[in-house]
Amino acid sequence: MSTTRSIRYLALALLVSVPAGCSTPRDSGDDGDSDGVELADKRGTEASKRGQEVHGTIIADLPAIDGSQNGPLVPVPDVRVWVKNVSSGVQSDPVESDLAGRYIIPRQYEGDYLLCWDKDGWEAACTREPFRLSKTTYFPGLTKIAPERDDGSSDTGVIRGRVQLADETSCWYESEFFAREETARVELLNIFGQVVQDIRANDHGDFVLTHVPYSYFQVRSTCGEEVRRAGLSYSGVDMSGATPIAAQELPNRRPSVHTAVAYADGEGVRHVRAGEIVEVVAEASDPDGDDLRFEWKVQEGSGELSSSSSDAVGWRLPEAPGLHSLYVVASDDRGGVHQHKITLEVESREVLFSGKVLGSDGAELAGAVVTVNGRTAEAGQGGAFALSLERSDSYTLHIEAEGYAELGKRVDLALSGNRWVLTRAHRQTIDPTIENVIIDKRKDWLNPRDDKEYRRRPARVTLPADALVDAEGRRADPANGPYSAYIATIDPTGEMMAGDFGARNLDGESPYLVSFGALFIEVRDAAGRTYNLAEGERALLESPIQDPLLQEDVPSEIDMWTFDPDSGDWLQDEINARRDGDVYVTELASFSTHNADLQKTDPACVRVVASPALLALGDLVARIDVATGPSSTRRYAVNIDDQNNVLYNLPDNAPFTLELFQGVAPNDVLIHAEPGNTGSPWSATAGAPPYPYSACDATVTLDVPALPPAFLQYSKGTGSAAQAAGYYAAIDPLDERTTLGDWWAINGFDPSTGAGGVRASFGNDNDLGFGRDMHCLSSGADVACFVTNYGQPDQDPGNADQALLADTTQAVATVTMEYSAVPGYSSSDRIVKFYVYQGGGPSGVRLDSADLDKTGPKFVPNLCLVCHGGNYNPVDPANPSFSEINAGASFREFDTHSFTYPGASPQADQEDEFYDLNQLVLLSNPAPAIVELVGQFYANGQTVDANAVPADWQAAQTSGSNLPAGLYLDVVGKSCRTCHVAQPDYNPLALNNSAYPDWNSYSMFRDVRQFSHFLVCDAKIMPNALVTFKNFWLSLGPHRPERFADFVDPASGWPSSLSNDIGPCAP
Repeated sequence: MSTTRSIRYLALALLVSVPAGCSTPRDSGDDGDSDGVELADKRGTEASKRGQEVHGTIIADLPAIDGSQNGPLVPVPDVRVWVKNVSSGVQSDPVESDLAGRYIIPRQYEGDYLLCWDKDGWEAACTREPFRLSKTTYFPGLTKIAPERDDGSSDTGVIRGRVQLADETSCWYESEFFAREETARVELLNIFGQVVQDIRANDHGDFVLTHVPYSYFQVRSTCGEEVRRAGLSYSGVDMSGATPIAAQELPNRRPSVHTAVAYADGEGVRHVRAGEIVEVVAEASDPDGDDLRFEWKVQEGSGELSSSSSDAVGWRLPEAPGLHSLYVVASDDRGGVHQHKITLEVESREVLFSGKVLGSDGAELAGAVVTVNGRTAEAGQGGAFALSLERSDSYTLHIEAEGYAELGKRVDLALSGNRWVLTRAHRQTIDPTIENVIIDKRKDWLNPRDDKEYRRRPARVTLPADALVDAEGRRADPANGPYSAYIATIDPTGEMMAGDFGARNLDGESPYLVSFGALFIEVRDAAGRTYNLAEGERALLESPIQDPLLQEDVPSEIDMWTFDPDSGDWLQDEINARRDGDVYVTELASFSTHNADLQKTDPACVRVVASPALLALGDLVARIDVATGPSSTRRYAVNIDDQNNVLYNLPDNAPFTLELFQGVAPNDVLIHAEPGNTGSPWSATAGAPPYPYSACDATVTLDVPALPPAFLQYSKGTGSAAQAAGYYAAIDPLDERTTLGDWWAINGFDPSTGAGGVRASFGNDNDLGFGRDMHCLSSGADVACFVTNYGQPDQDPGNADQALLADTTQAVATVTMEYSAVPGYSSSDRIVKFYVYQGGGPSGVRLDSADLDKTGPKFVPNLCLVCHGGNYNPVDPANPSFSEINAGASFREFDTHSFTYPGASPQADQEDEFYDLNQLVLLSNPAPAIVELVGQFYANGQTVDANAVPADWQAAQTSGSNLPAGLYLDVVGKSCRTCHVAQPDYNPLALNNSAYPDWNSYSMFRDVRQFSHFLVCDAKIMPNALVTFKNFWLSLGPHRPERFADFVDPASGWPSSLSNDIGPCAP
């Protein structure tokens, strides 16, 4: 049986059509003098000479239904846009706006220009006032175009509408990697059924039809082979407010690729040998039962594929170690498209376990002892630990800390970045020389939770006098006291316990267990040394049977079991327990975690499939309550760390409720609940089924609506492999940097290891979400940096630990940056250049693209310019000019308060390195806003000031306006400057605000607020980084969209009525 259901929680961040950045460390700002032109002629035509590009967005100028001027903002695709030189009258070649209404006009000569446009059915026009095109990209923002007016010969008007699928998504799909761009087509038919207008809907599915007759007409919408046709008249069209009129819903829903699994010799694999051939199978379904067509593509440098349009493909992995990715697109040819990614590790021999150990009371457990497969580490500051060990098919994890119940877990996947919560035990001071009765008195545990209808009963242990010995067998000496007994009762109906309910009985068999109650007990002296029962000594245990379990068929005698931390099994004791009313009574021969359980065979399991979009949320745990009696359940749990996960050792054919939580109790958030049935047994004995767990009879698929793969594209245009090849040929004309080792050698790093310069390791928690191992140095006036990415772009805290470990066999890719001259040009003409290399080792080959957000590879250099600033749109991609490769990019500042840090190297330990790195950034001639920001970071010393605010915002604050500095710290500093601070300089005193905003000016933020509101709240294409976008929309305390939309400042010319005019910032 299989259960599939969309999770609507967080759809605000994941249902939108969105197009986020590179990271770290602008160029010399070539002024286009004659010397530069002569040098550029060595490589081809100097296309731009002086001047810059023009970037903007075309929207429909539509009045609201009530006649006001604040009508809907609808981006219009396929509008021809050009500029006209005011002095010469020369016009540029026209470009067309894309599906989001965006356009990019390539570099023009310096001068004064008018912006012009036309489109059939719309008024052709030019701007009234000229603008000056000089050294920075001109950014006119929103340009409103008006529908063509009726000449009086016919009665026609304008309608707008939206085409969407039955699942409420548009049928837009765009991928520069797959070179696909798809959207709905909308046709206007007259009364005779003749097509009189044929247009494309925009990326949201919105459209505007002009010259629509007042009499009867038809609108026909097409997505792939799916067609919807409706006959309408103006009298029958919904004209109310913001409701899209002439709405077209196509009776189709998107397919879903739930997971993709690689098989070698018939077995599912996550890691493979170099050069190995695997078969990859996509597990996909279509809610309408449509046949699906598949397109597979491997990222450059990640191997070769066999030809296939089915759900399976052969993949020969490369010889290069590291993480390698394969992509698949499933299409139903009716407008439904879904993209998926699978990543395999090649030749990675070691794995990393890392995370934090916390207490159920919220304490960070520094000093906790973590053991995995016999290797041990002690948790440090904040409870953080990191432990590297040899790869294995299975791992036994054990964690202990004084005052807390032990935690044990068996897994088949190395886990990094998880937060492990130990249950706080009750502490009771004892005298080992006399008899002690130890009772669990935790009030918060004994008192029922909101979902419990009973008061829990505690366990009690009676400890005889003089029965304790230390690890060497010495009797407990009162001089070593005080002695503390720690006890924690475990309620199996609502709590997890150590292990996975796998066991080994006295006959050597492997049953699974169904618990009727458990407890943890240990004794320590004042120094923290543990004590146990001496040989031959026994303690009396009274283990409660909680009320819901009393309604089951409770046996009069039951087996007792002790947890073995080395194997992860429960080992059967020689002494059973007998029932005495509502408790089981037995004798203990040792202190540990003890369990009263029934032995069972024929266990069931539940496979839990999580989509990449869901995994990107991070910190997920699935808890399952399996019905075992009239009103009783048993609880099981699994961390959701992979596309394929499993809950096992479950009672068969039993109803269950699965709940998906994000975060750690008590602050975890329930984001989904789903019923099911465990189904038939998968095996006769205990244990987990082999990966990918398809032996389970029950499958739960957890998903969120898929994102279109268009992040990192909004403002810089779509790249291509040809454009990237031309870029590399221009910046490295002698092919001296074709491998990472070559690049290291050219730039002064160790050619074999990359050692040298200043190093810092961190997690990029507000941009890409990777772990980043950063190295930078300067040589003369040159600056060079490289950063190796680890983990997935999912903000996993363990990614920072992996970056510190720097096992390059597990690296994703390395991005390098140079501020240096280009061979063949003047050595004083330094520019910022970008390279991407496979993996993190010296043999890593140069790549034309990288996948920085799981939505698919995008091409160099536009991929990096999104957040490093600058623009690259060469007239001739194969032969770009010097002025074009001098894109205007910047090395980026290190904003330390937006990072996460390895447990073994917290922020405080790296402050000196980050200071040195930021000084190197300043040597690379970055954008003025970056220079100002770094200065503010260190205004009070060599530690970054988390509350740094640009001077213009500070001035507005002191002038008495409505706390703009707070708006900067709450919204701009966290969600906007991530990329905007690298954009070209903004001059608020200019006649036209002619550059991308860097948000260092409060007046700038105020002046373009309506445009910003459109991009953020209406179009939802900002923030333009996936992780930044997610952080913005899911933020609390304050909720940033609300803070952004509700801010008013009448004192500085920000009218309070503006909020009402432009509307709320809602999902």
